[in-house]
Amino acid sequence: MGAAVKIAKLIQERAEDILSGKTPPELVENQLKAILVLDLQELEDLEGRIRELRRYNEKIQEAQAIDELVALCNKVLADARQAIEAATREKRHDQLQALLNDIISLEKLQLSKLIRMESQDSARTHFEQLLARKYLEEDEVEQFLSTIRGKLSSNSFKKIEKALKEKVSTKKSYPPGPQASDENIRKCQRSILNFFSSDPLVRITLNGEPILFVLYGSLITGYSNNPKKLGLPSDFDKTSDVDILIVLKDGLFDEMFGNLSKKFLFETRGMRNTAPMGRDCALQPSFSGPFVELFRNLSNLTFAGKSNRPIHLVFTDESTWKRKEELHERAVELSKEYPDSHIIDVNKHKIILKVLIGSAGAKVITY
Repeated sequence: MGAAVKIAKLIQERAEDILSGKTPPELVENQLKAILVLDLQELEDLEGRIRELRRYNEKIQEAQAIDELVALCNKVLADARQAIEAATREKRHDQLQALLNDIISLEKLQLSKLIRMESQDSARTHFEQLLARKYLEEDEVEQFLSTIRGKLSSNSFKKIEKALKEKVSTKKSYPPGPQASDENIRKCQRSILNFFSSDPLVRITLNGEPILFVLYGSLITGYSNNPKKLGLPSDFDKTSDVDILIVLKDGLFDEMFGNLSKKFLFETRGMRNTAPMGRDCALQPSFSGPFVELFRNLSNLTFAGKSNRPIHLVFTDESTWKRKEELHERAVELSKEYPDSHIIDVNKHKIILKVLIGSAGAKVITY
């Protein structure tokens, strides 16, 4: 089963960037091909080894376990072929998640089958619960290992021990960094309303449009949302940005950003948003259209104790916002389900305000 573990780790290393849209779309197809072609070859080798093992296995219980592995291996092969076909012909990448889930299931199933003892069912259930979690504490891993030590082969014990200890976080746990205060948000509200009241051209351009402003990112969670810096507090090695999401109706979003280069328009799993816009970004404030002067209104505000933070605006549509709300709710549920796990909710946010633009100014719908 070394191939399954190797494949699962390979895809886990690359899938996050692909699925999150951080990898430029023009590179996604080539990455998928490289991953999946390798996976297909190794899975076929794996299937051959499983069948060879089955021929020499005399125990009915072991033969049944191998049947399950063969069936799941065949499913993974089928999903791999579908993913390759989708990537090379239809340019669809949504099959990758299904393939990843199947390969991880294959790895977990094999590890679970290693547990052979009288209390097999309860031990296996406990093991699967531990394996499903992202982080584990060292003492709970040791406690579980003590219950199975001596009851299975040394080789099997080492595999299970390695799988669980890989989930023990060795990184230093940091307290959250600076976070925006309610007063910061109130001043931000006033600046946004002043922006609309001071520019009649903006009001004419956006007349009748409901617009939602949301503060998100490290100044809300207290931790960096950069994948390479997860777990590090805001302001850890540099001044954190002020990340503001602006939610537009789907039609207005299409009109303003539908022709944006795919390098700066991220579309992933039915969700889409622009790359950040700001004075220190590849997308300069001018790309924000009627919102360009908003940068000036926000630039002198203080957020989390600093007045010199870079302002970044990201635009999305209402459909994407609804999906992000669902992901946030799921993260809240997981935090309650696993209170001992350090789950950083990258979709955590605070509503600044929602306005309806009229000829006289912006009418506040909700804070």
